[in-house]
Amino acid sequence: MTLVQAIEIVLREAEGPLYHREITRRIVEKGLWKETESLPDNVLQKLTASVRWAYSPFERVSPGYYALRPRDLGFDLEESLQESAAD
Repeated sequence: MTLVQAIEIVLREAEGPLYHREITRRIVEKGLWKETESLPDNVLQKLTASVRWAYSPFERVSPGYYALRPRDLGFDLEESLQESAAD
């Protein structure tokens, strides 16, 4: 699983936008990512870089807060995981 996929899982389960540190906390709590030492910086870095991409699954809703974009604008996680498994 990639960090982007872990972030998407957390945001899918959230009832709204989350602060990047809360996203990190939930990733660790759920055991979605093993390397925790630099995880907070990596989560923020991935989110910041991703929202610049037109097809990003994420959107920045206010400083430090992120949410999933509507499904038709982002990629489908299940489809992406199936393609990865097929390779």
